[in-house]
Amino acid sequence: MKRVDTAVRYWRVASAIAGSHLFGMTWPPPGRAQRSRVVGHWGANPGIAWVVGHLASNWDRPNPLLLMLGTGHATSFIVAHEALRQDWSSEKISAAAGRYGQPGGDPSELIGWPPGTPLVSGELGPAVAISQAVALNNRDRLVVCVIGDGECEAPATLAGLAHRAVLFGDTPVSWLPVVNANGARMGGPARFESSKLARLLEGMGYEVLMSDDNAERSSEVAGRALAKSQMGLPIVWLSVTKKGWPAPDPFLGKPFRGAAAHKPPTATDPTDQGIGPNLSSWLADLAAGALGPNHLIDGDILALARKVTFELPPIGDNEKANRQKRRESSKASLEWVPPVTGLDNVAARECMAVFSPDEAHSNRLINCLSAETVVEVLSEETCFAWALGSAEAGRPAVFASYEAFAPLIATQIAQYAKLVHHRRERRTPAVIVALTSLSWANCPTHQNTDIVGTVIARPFPRLRLLYPIGATSAERRLESLLDLRDGLGVIICSKQKLPDIPDPGGAVLEIRITGSGAPDATIVAAGDVGVAEAVAAMVLAASRGLTIRTIAVVDVTAIDNDRSGSLKPLLGREAALGVVPCAPRLVQGLFWEACGRVFPIHGYREQFGATPWDTLRRNGMDRFSLLTALLGPASSTKETALLDLGGRDEATTADRSIPSFEIPEISVRVLR
Repeated sequence: MKRVDTAVRYWRVASAIAGSHLFGMTWPPPGRAQRSRVVGHWGANPGIAWVVGHLASNWDRPNPLLLMLGTGHATSFIVAHEALRQDWSSEKISAAAGRYGQPGGDPSELIGWPPGTPLVSGELGPAVAISQAVALNNRDRLVVCVIGDGECEAPATLAGLAHRAVLFGDTPVSWLPVVNANGARMGGPARFESSKLARLLEGMGYEVLMSDDNAERSSEVAGRALAKSQMGLPIVWLSVTKKGWPAPDPFLGKPFRGAAAHKPPTATDPTDQGIGPNLSSWLADLAAGALGPNHLIDGDILALARKVTFELPPIGDNEKANRQKRRESSKASLEWVPPVTGLDNVAARECMAVFSPDEAHSNRLINCLSAETVVEVLSEETCFAWALGSAEAGRPAVFASYEAFAPLIATQIAQYAKLVHHRRERRTPAVIVALTSLSWANCPTHQNTDIVGTVIARPFPRLRLLYPIGATSAERRLESLLDLRDGLGVIICSKQKLPDIPDPGGAVLEIRITGSGAPDATIVAAGDVGVAEAVAAMVLAASRGLTIRTIAVVDVTAIDNDRSGSLKPLLGREAALGVVPCAPRLVQGLFWEACGRVFPIHGYREQFGATPWDTLRRNGMDRFSLLTALLGPASSTKETALLDLGGRDEATTADRSIPSFEIPEISVRVLR
């Protein structure tokens, strides 16, 4: 049967190229060793090539299959497939093998290549959910996600598989998960033996199709899996082959099956005369039957490879004119409203996909819930992966959660930041992480601001960390992220009522009481709560004839990316103090460098009380503590201060939230 024969020959030549790439041999075989240093992985590559060959040989649609790989250990297969798909010359294949993992060459695991790939697989697990979201937003494509049976031990993998119907609903989506069930993890046997894994998947509602290393059986199963997945049916193909196959066992005198085949045998030096000839002989036998005259790869194999791609096409820009008009018409009111409502307004208006682990209603995403754009499932990694996949497919998406849970996705944030920074421009919408800043309002369980460190550690131009200063500010800042391409935005704001302070744009703002003179002190603040408390301190100080101004840092990454010292003129000899909605050490270096001087910074130091207000007080972040630190104890006696606020001790009300105050006429201007 020609279809089966072509699939097998594709598998043989792809495995042979992958082996040559891994061991640094010239192409075509029998080749010669180009390097003594061997890096990379072998075990997953031939099993993936087996799956791809049989899928491609059964695919007869004009659009190629979109292939996504969960494992990051398939670099040599990816190189082999691209070499076939693009019909590389022997010289180009040999050059790639020679520089692999060598000083000045290519890394042992790819990032951002092929150029349009939507996934980098440093972490096992999220590929399933990412591929689901890509498939949901690319109805004209069949998306195939190949994962390993060892990867099925990862909670994110199981969550993505289990919640397929949560994302797809009743929509028929062409999505096919395939398990390369080779019986091994990286360092030992897979915990889910194939029959046990089949029962688990059947319990999730999938029809499980199984095959082994019999080519005719694999071809028949691949055809059935393709047909049923295109109908939108829940199908999983388990391709059961031995890890290491088709390399001999033992190989080069050492075990080479199961986990032992994950990487090449230790101390393998292809330039050794006792090893190199054995490698050449094996690779030549593997490629036999797939090479034509002059060692050229048969044309039907090249044609088959072109039926499978790793790359999504570039994304065009969305229309910006209407958003700009709405942005210009928005006005802050100085009323007390939850800042997160600004995010809710924009996300619902723009029909953004919103993925939230839980409690979207508690997080005030009321309009998004009404618009039915919210998908909730208690798996942070899955929700972020869905948001990532949606953005990669061209639809703006938001991962919405609490700060406390955000560190669970820190690895994915770091990986995606690297991916979009290093690969070719695709013009994809930014992945947006929206966090309700509850570290002051739901302590101690929700006090975790570590995600800030994850973002700050990566000063990429298209990575943004934003702290809006109110509801209108949150609305405008989220709108600005809609114009960001090939990037990632983190926007942190609160769900409690705070003053809606005007935001004219820019990275750094100055807030002053209108008509006030030279400042006696300056508070450098980040975050809506910090800015609100700084403004309250301004009001209290003004009642004593003292002038305080607030410098609000809204775009933290902007001051990190710009090392021109543009904030240095802002701080003179007046007393200065910072207040930030995170652990001070995460940002104090940035603030000091930007402002040109060292000053105390108040933030979260794992001190918490019974109420939000108690927590602010214990961390020295409330208006009275700020005044005491700046101007001395006499400036901020609580009883006197409350009289200045109209005698309303709203800090003693039942919820003990941020006490309100009358805001005088203020001016807000852009400093940068």
